[in-house]
Amino acid sequence: MEMLPIVICVAIAVFCIIVAAQPLIRKNDYSAKIDTNKRHLTETKEQILSSLRELEFDQQLGKLHAEEYGPLRKDLENQAMVVIDQLDRLEQETNPSDRDLIQEIEAEISEIKQDDVIVHQNSSRGSNFCSQCGHKRIKEDKYCTHCGNAFYEDS
Repeated sequence: MEMLPIVICVAIAVFCIIVAAQPLIRKNDYSAKIDTNKRHLTETKEQILSSLRELEFDQQLGKLHAEEYGPLRKDLENQAMVVIDQLDRLEQETNPSDRDLIQEIEAEISEIKQDDVIVHQNSSRGSNFCSQCGHKRIKEDKYCTHCGNAFYEDS
């Protein structure tokens, strides 16, 4: 009987160690590699843009001559374009295209507009709810107590 609690404690300890070590044991997944690559490219882009700002500042202070400034600037601009192109390609691989997102958004907007038209067609001016916010209306009210919308009586 004395051995059973020890075995249970050891089993629980082993289970806890396995659960805690799972992230360390797990194989690298594709999304983590993409995220790391994107972070690296973003940092590189920021470094290049910072170098361009420093180069511009040095040129304004007169530390660089025009013949030194031109080639250095072109080199940094080319490096920046390469990194930005790589970032764009990475974005296209990981994210759905903008066209798909725009089409989804437009479809949702048209559904909302259709629902709104149906609601306005079904609601009469003398209803028991505010046509603006949908708050319950008391029959004697001339204005909505929630949003201030004026109620018009049917003639």
